[in-house]
Amino acid sequence: AVRLNDSVAIAFCDLNIAKSYLYNNDYDTAFTLFQALKDNEWLTPSTKSIPIFEMSIIAFYKQQYQQCIDYIDSFLTLNNKEQPCGAAYSTKADAYYNLGQIDSAFYYYRLSLTDSNDPYTICNTYRYLAEIYSSKAEQDSATYCTKQVSMWADSIVTASNSEIILRALLNHSNSLVPKKDYKYTLLLIISIFTAITVIILLYLHSKTKKEKIEENLETIESRPLRT
Repeated sequence: AVRLNDSVAIAFCDLNIAKSYLYNNDYDTAFTLFQALKDNEWLTPSTKSIPIFEMSIIAFYKQQYQQCIDYIDSFLTLNNKEQPCGAAYSTKADAYYNLGQIDSAFYYYRLSLTDSNDPYTICNTYRYLAEIYSSKAEQDSATYCTKQVSMWADSIVTASNSEIILRALLNHSNSLVPKKDYKYTLLLIISIFTAITVIILLYLHSKTKKEKIEENLETIESRPLRT
């Protein structure tokens, strides 16, 4: 039992190490580690699906879109719906989209929305659906998806609790965006809030200054002229 626990713990450490290489865009090293992990005898089938999904990410970034799809299919088989599959469906759709197989991409983007609670995946999926509907000249559907993109983007940006934002970023492991980009996104959100705050303060300062000038002018105009 001790050996099993130690072996599983080591495997999860290796998984985190592999992810760190992926997040730093060292795809070759990450792929080698993920490939070893998917054959690790101490991991359950559903757990083995995690490195396979990460391998699909690497294949996508290397523009190996068919290989990406194959890895996603393996992930879905091993996962057996033990984890949400929305990000996997969205990744598969992205691969089909880049292969020019728009109908297949459309199918998996829509399927992704039925099995995802991740705001980033949902927002990105609606963005591509809006493009597809627009290309099909289905403007009502394109408009609806565009509004959904705006709504989900606003919900991400205006989330009042920073812990909620951080948790959403950390839970977004099944995404095509590396972890360092999460940090960039969070910094971008903070920057936006800061910029908005500065603009509001400048506006209020300018308004106050203008009002004072107008009051002074009115005071001057109301004084009788000296003769």
